[in-house]
Amino acid sequence: MKVILYKITGYTLLILCTLFVMEVLVRHIPNEYKLKRNYLDQYSDSIEVLFLGSSEVHTGLNPVYTTKRSFNAAHPAQTMDYCYALLDKYKNEWARLEYIVLEVSYPMLFMKMEDSHEAWRVKNYNVYYGIHLSKKLKSNTEILNGRLFDHMLRIFKYYVKGIDEILCSDLGWYISTVSESSDFLYNHAVTAVEEHTVPPEQQRYHEMKSALDSIIDFSQRNGCQIIMCTPPVYKAYSEHVNKEQMDCTFSTMADIIEKHSNCSYINLMDSKIFKDEDFFNSNHLNDKGAKKLTQIIDSLITGSVTRSDL
Repeated sequence: MKVILYKITGYTLLILCTLFVMEVLVRHIPNEYKLKRNYLDQYSDSIEVLFLGSSEVHTGLNPVYTTKRSFNAAHPAQTMDYCYALLDKYKNEWARLEYIVLEVSYPMLFMKMEDSHEAWRVKNYNVYYGIHLSKKLKSNTEILNGRLFDHMLRIFKYYVKGIDEILCSDLGWYISTVSESSDFLYNHAVTAVEEHTVPPEQQRYHEMKSALDSIIDFSQRNGCQIIMCTPPVYKAYSEHVNKEQMDCTFSTMADIIEKHSNCSYINLMDSKIFKDEDFFNSNHLNDKGAKKLTQIIDSLITGSVTRSDL
């Protein structure tokens, strides 16, 4: 019995040590969360325009095309509560912040990251930003999220092949030059809208609206302007959205800009400015589309165009 217990204990210890080593190795792989955290740690006090949102901003706004010093702090699946958490983390360091450009896309006011199929991304905020909205054990580890084989593959790619996990520019914009066919864009649109449509009983509207209100409160205390934007999508995406969910977003935006003079809203969802070749999938822009969108936002900030011009 003692021998069996010794073997069990020995195997358990070996497994735990292996997992610990893997956790350490994975955490040392350069990734976009660490890149953006390091940038904000060093330069948050010099940023004039901050881009916040999910992957639609991550891919759609490229700071190199702005007049003022800007940074893209968006991440895939980043919901409104995490946008506010990032803003709040550096609340005493936004010395030069003038504008917050905030994504208000189709799912943004209804979806919470922890409820989505990308809930595994929560650990990136706990581990790399020190933002602990989730208290779950797995949210504080890499290894408990995803398959063990995938983590082994990540370790192999970086430590053997030298491939890191940074797909964005130094200023946080996701780099893509892909332009897909209309058939691909249509099929992707149907799938994407299905994922982004939240059943009424699962909607987190009040929680996400509260986070948005907190962002607005922050902006008012710090003398910032907020430009809320519904980014462009491929026409089939727009055609398949749930009308009630989308209308709720529009009515919320109308209410906010009526009540808050420092807030403005621009809806580019069906904008004719953007063509098929500006998308790399149905709700994400490629480099050409990102240049267009960023220049539009920059023009609003500099005053060279107004919302009515668009």
